[in-house]
Amino acid sequence: PGAGQVLTFLDITGRVVRRAALGDEVGGTFNWDGRDGESRLLPAGLYFARLGSGVFHAETRLVLVP
Repeated sequence: PGAGQVLTFLDITGRVVRRAALGDEVGGTFNWDGRDGESRLLPAGLYFARLGSGVFHAETRLVLVP
């Protein structure tokens, strides 16, 4: 609580393709539509999602299918 939460999506090379500020409320949801920060549809493949809150973070793999 009190730390801003940021959800970051990265491609297989580690390049940030989208970042979303989620605020500082605990809990919630975010639906990713497979688009980058410029609203362009990304190609199918392996991506990573990283949730950061202060010094804490969690990361997972995502497979984007056409």
